[in-house]
Amino acid sequence: MAKKNSGGSLIPIVFATAISAIAAAYQWAQKNVTIIVAVAAGFTLIIAVRINTGRKKRAAWIQSLHEKYKSIEIVTGILNSEFWKGQTEEQLQDSLGSPQAIDRQVLKTKRKEIWKYNEVRKGQFAIKITLENGNVSSWEQKS
Repeated sequence: MAKKNSGGSLIPIVFATAISAIAAAYQWAQKNVTIIVAVAAGFTLIIAVRINTGRKKRAAWIQSLHEKYKSIEIVTGILNSEFWKGQTEEQLQDSLGSPQAIDRQVLKTKRKEIWKYNEVRKGQFAIKITLENGNVSSWEQKS
């Protein structure tokens, strides 16, 4: 058996409720402008302090890289998240961060590691960088 259609609609009720809520919020805002301005100023101050702290931390990190490597080319490469042949483990970690996975092989004449970054699927990585005796020797990068 089908339901009887009452023909009424909730749209006018919802519309009237929304208009009433907006009018009430407007009246409250007019009475409490000082509170609203104080809260907005507080949030603005908090955001400004966080941005400034982040800038100071980044500047200190860049300064420490300059002191550590004493080479503008190396520091620029690290800041641009680059990797290159001959790069040391420490430079690679400063550039890309810690790898998500490492495969290690110890052979008679060398130590070989494959550092893996950007996991795209379980066990599959977009970047695999091979290090031999602590230096980047090659890499595989998938698009």
